[in-house]
Amino acid sequence: MKESRRHCWWDSFLPGWEEKGAKAAPPNFQNPLLHKKQKLLHANNIENLYNNPMLHPDVTVSKSDVEGIGLVAARSIPVGTVIWKMEPDAIQLTKDKLPTIQPEYHKFIHHYKDHFIFVQDDRMYINHSCDPNTWWADDETLVAKRDIKENEEVTYDYATTEITEDTMHKFACNCGAADCRGSVTPDDYKDPDFQKLHAGHLPSWTQGAIVKTASTFPRNAV
Repeated sequence: MKESRRHCWWDSFLPGWEEKGAKAAPPNFQNPLLHKKQKLLHANNIENLYNNPMLHPDVTVSKSDVEGIGLVAARSIPVGTVIWKMEPDAIQLTKDKLPTIQPEYHKFIHHYKDHFIFVQDDRMYINHSCDPNTWWADDETLVAKRDIKENEEVTYDYATTEITEDTMHKFACNCGAADCRGSVTPDDYKDPDFQKLHAGHLPSWTQGAIVKTASTFPRNAV
């Protein structure tokens, strides 16, 4: 049996409703991390969150069949639908700012090109899967990889974007996919099989990292 783990790094901050067997969050459910975000932004002299929703309106926070909570399709979503798109004025940080941010806040920060962004909407709850139903159309756009059924959990492969230990450490995976890798690491992009699986749907910084490792994996597919 694979080691059980929470698939969202921030589950320890969540309220107790998800332990009570409810499938969906209560109607008045609010982001339990919002006050922490506001505190972080204030500490870094950033005026406010960018509040324009970047997540598809039919994707909602719910109890996860993987573990903890996650994102679920409220109704069927066709292949190719934009699930999440980063807006141009999303708050960004350069790497030199990361050491000034306490580790408890790293859960809000995702890799983006040569810098990092604050996750400003419910995308923060998306769980990892080794056989995800979304992938990247470009650096800013996550789309449905296949038709997503109503009540199906929406997932993506963390290793397609998080390629340094600044934003992800190795963890045991129990996503339940037939081809589950067993663990997820920031070095997974170096594996030729991983590269073939996601060929054409990796963000530019991951593709660039693959090129740099070409001498180690000469037959990679970008």
